[in-house]
Amino acid sequence: MGRIILPGRVCPDSAARSRTVEGSLDIDSSEPPRAPVPEAGVADDVPTRRFLDRVDSYRRDVERRRFGGDSPRLRPVGRGRRGLEVAAAVVAAERLRGVLELDGEAISPTEDLAADELDDGLRALANWSFTVASRHLIAAADLALLPRLQQRVSLARALERLCHDVVSIDPEGRWSGVDTAASSLLATLDLVPDDEVAFYREEIVRLADAWAAARRDDVSRAGWGLARSRAAARDGARETELAWQLRLYRRYADRLDPDDYLVAEVRRAEALFRLLLPDVDESARPDLEALAGDAWPADLRPALVAAVGALLEVDLSAVASRFALRIYRTTASVDGGRA
Repeated sequence: MGRIILPGRVCPDSAARSRTVEGSLDIDSSEPPRAPVPEAGVADDVPTRRFLDRVDSYRRDVERRRFGGDSPRLRPVGRGRRGLEVAAAVVAAERLRGVLELDGEAISPTEDLAADELDDGLRALANWSFTVASRHLIAAADLALLPRLQQRVSLARALERLCHDVVSIDPEGRWSGVDTAASSLLATLDLVPDDEVAFYREEIVRLADAWAAARRDDVSRAGWGLARSRAAARDGARETELAWQLRLYRRYADRLDPDDYLVAEVRRAEALFRLLLPDVDESARPDLEALAGDAWPADLRPALVAAVGALLEVDLSAVASRFALRIYRTTASVDGGRA
């Protein structure tokens, strides 16, 4: 007689998952197999590889056509454009910084990323972080495909050059004229809102005037010196910031009230640069190295700002802010950004 398997029957003998009943039956007490429950945050290997293969296929096709001189739009393929194909095409378009054609419409999937990069770049400019600003604005230019956002990025790049010159060209030097170039660019921005254009036109004039004032006005010159040192700090240049702090100190040293803390910090900073001289006295080197090791811009800055500000009877940090870009504010949108 044949053997009949009865799934789902529980065997009285708990020591075994199944037993043979005399005569004919094998009772299988094992439960039906269950699908594994995926862990949170863990993807499936095979479907992921299949998806990325499709993304790579789209990318290779577009890159091949670009190499041939075409400017192709990326379109999902396959009958009915199944979900996987649409998703793969969207991801490929984003990674290629390209245009996605979907339902007969041209879509840029990277505009929100471009707007974020633009906002971050402008905020970096407002803090004299020129290396960071440049990185963000280059990325924004690479990602932006809508004409309005492209124009705003072009404006930001012009403001970048202006802001850099305002704090890097010594007021005793020759002005580069980038304010004229930036103002001329504004006239071509037909897709940027009029109030935003007007705002930055005033900013261009204001920043150029602030630089010119530092040529003739002692207070503005001190503010420029602090702004210049802060720009060096943003780029992580310890020695450069200290050098500009010392330059600011020397400009007013003979007029400052005695301050033991300030003098001590200045000695530490000076020791750092004395060690760079080729004719440094070797007997003095150990003491200089000990002083230089404790020379930090963050320690010298507050004492210097307080002393020079008291001498000139101004808030020196507020004067320095005259040389920083002010950012136009508008409602967040994909093509307008948050800045």
